[in-house]
Amino acid sequence: MSAGALLAVLGLGLLATGLLADLPARLRARAAGLAARAGVGGRRELLGGAALALALGAASWFVLALPVVTLLAAAGGASAPLLRRRARQGREARELERAWSAALDQLADGLEAGLGFPAAAAFVAVSGPPPLRERFGTLVERVRRGELEPALEELAGAPEQAARTAAALLRAALVELPTGGLAPLLRELARVGRERFETAERARGRALALRREATILAFSPLFFLLLIGWSAPGYLDAYRSAGGTIVSLAGALAIGACYLAMLRLGRIPEPGRAGRR
Repeated sequence: MSAGALLAVLGLGLLATGLLADLPARLRARAAGLAARAGVGGRRELLGGAALALALGAASWFVLALPVVTLLAAAGGASAPLLRRRARQGREARELERAWSAALDQLADGLEAGLGFPAAAAFVAVSGPPPLRERFGTLVERVRRGELEPALEELAGAPEQAARTAAALLRAALVELPTGGLAPLLRELARVGRERFETAERARGRALALRREATILAFSPLFFLLLIGWSAPGYLDAYRSAGGTIVSLAGALAIGACYLAMLRLGRIPEPGRAGRR
């Protein structure tokens, strides 16, 4: 390998290192998350990822017989179940955020109709948004047992911002300064939560469009490689040697670094998250 090629590989490695500086921390967090989820579901995802990695790696080797492409295909197959679970968790979190506005409106309706807080909360537990019915049912049971403060503390520990704000508001209105007038405050909180959710969804839509464009750009060299390999199979022989493998690896690192840089430079922070970073 010439000195220029060596310097190019070193430069690409330094670029990737700079963009992936926080990768070890993210990997440790992922590993801790996987260990915390150790169970039937977690083992099933790991086994599914291993099977998919083996299948995609074998298919890639059968089609192209390129070591780097086979490694990338196997890595993609291994991460697919984890990405799918992450997407599912994101959808569930967004559904919870949206449900809180409806639940607070319904709670305010019950209070304005003359119901006490336990009865209004029971009304939400029966006919409120499905993602929150069980949570409100537990809240009602604990309130009826005289455990209002522990119930509100548990509610304040929820991951949704609307739940934490509602818990603080309920504590102020029912425990610390029970002066009434809770329904208008709940309705205002529901309105603010609804506007925040809509703003976050618009920002998320723009971020998803950018991620989609970055993904297309990152995979386009592979599509060209498949096309060239189909039309001229002998062209790929150079990439099966040791030097070709190093060049392919450098190209893959460069594409991955550009992909992460595009995502980072075009990241659109959702409302309420910028201040917590």
